[in-house]
Formats: sequence, structure tokens, C-alpha cells
Amino acid sequence: MWLDAEGLPIKANSTTPALNVAGQQIPESTMTVHYSDWGKPVQINVPPADQAQEKQQ
Repeated sequence: MWLDAEGLPIKANSTTPALNVAGQQIPESTMTVHYSDWGKPVQINVPPADQAQEKQQ
């Protein structure tokens, strides 16, 4: 993970090793996430009830 001068994340890398799931070989995968616009306002739209589920515990 890379942090900026204020200690906020700006980039993160993650690697998932190769897996065998139900007899199927899944190759290693790598993901890179870039973060930006810290502190800027965001708009979050709640989905309609028929498109959401309650969290299962």
C-alpha cells in the first residue's frame, strides 16, 4: 500500500494465489486500486428495496 504525505492511501496492490475450486484451476490474479479525491463530496444513491438484501449473519 502506498500512502500520501497525509497518511491517506493512494494505491494498493493485492495478489490472490492460484486456486483449485471444485476441481477447476483458477490462475493467480493481481489487483491494483488507485484512490483519489480525498475530502471531496460524494453522492450515494440508495438502491430500491427490491434490489437490496439484508446482511446475513
